[in-house]
Amino acid sequence: MQAKTIKTEGANIPITVDVPYRFAAGSYLAKFLIELRDNGDFYGIKCPACGRVQVPPRVVCAMCHVENTQWIKLKNEGIIKTFTTMYMPLTDPTTGKAHEPPFAYGTVKLDGSDSGIDHMINPGVDPATIKVGMRVKAVLRPKDQRIGDLSDILYFDPIEGEITEGSGNSAPEQKDYGTFEVDQHIVAECRYYVGAIATRFYELLGSKRKLTGVNCKTCKKVFWPPRATCGRCFSALTEEDLVEIGPEGTLETFTKIDYNEPVHPKQGPQVYGIVKLDGADTGMAHLIKVEDYDTLKTGMRMKPLFSDSTNGNILDIMHFEPVAI
Repeated sequence: MQAKTIKTEGANIPITVDVPYRFAAGSYLAKFLIELRDNGDFYGIKCPACGRVQVPPRVVCAMCHVENTQWIKLKNEGIIKTFTTMYMPLTDPTTGKAHEPPFAYGTVKLDGSDSGIDHMINPGVDPATIKVGMRVKAVLRPKDQRIGDLSDILYFDPIEGEITEGSGNSAPEQKDYGTFEVDQHIVAECRYYVGAIATRFYELLGSKRKLTGVNCKTCKKVFWPPRATCGRCFSALTEEDLVEIGPEGTLETFTKIDYNEPVHPKQGPQVYGIVKLDGADTGMAHLIKVEDYDTLKTGMRMKPLFSDSTNGNILDIMHFEPVAI
């Protein structure tokens, strides 16, 4: 007999991934970024063996694998070696904001260098007019707005003219650039389509405040939150396998978080725990609200506190809290 499938509209959850991070630039890249930030100058590094000039600079020549030692001051002009026209937004890793399409993103070889910088071509220019070999010039942020990364280059702007060589001037070798860290920021907005079973799960949670798991009739395990495939015997599961569980349960384990991240649903010190609801064989991680962290113990009885509004996601449960004895 073929199982009936309950027809429900697929739920989707809007998600914003917001991840700030930092990386150490290293001595060569630090020099490059600091000179760009403070003086608006471009420097490459020259291989003593093959004479190849690389920008951004690298400690070791990419071609002959010897240490690079000679700094070369370059012009802020060059040619487009290759490019692509973007018809989808591109997130700027330094701001987390998206560049709106269409625009061209290309590899620019600065005069006097042998490698290229990947960057945006002036977004105000019609991408259809951009050609390989076109001359361009770097347009920088105003000096008081530079922060010490490649976003200090706003874009490369098409110009007229012939190829000119780099100045060949060495960077000040005795200057101590110290340690240098670059702050980056990625923000990506997306929608997560949860599937038929989870759609029904969120419908019952949001409209009726019912907590459900999915019961595998083959191995007799109840999974919370529900899933489309049994994690034990890999049997296919459907909406008809949903069963009501809880609403109370047991605290299986927990941890306290004393720092903030943009992905956290709330800010400030918070406790996360895994709660296994009565009638379920698995647990789910969620926020735990408690007045005194030191009073928490595994095995404590927990109950959910539901949100006053319907969010259509797991935050329809605001948190779990200890059951009063």
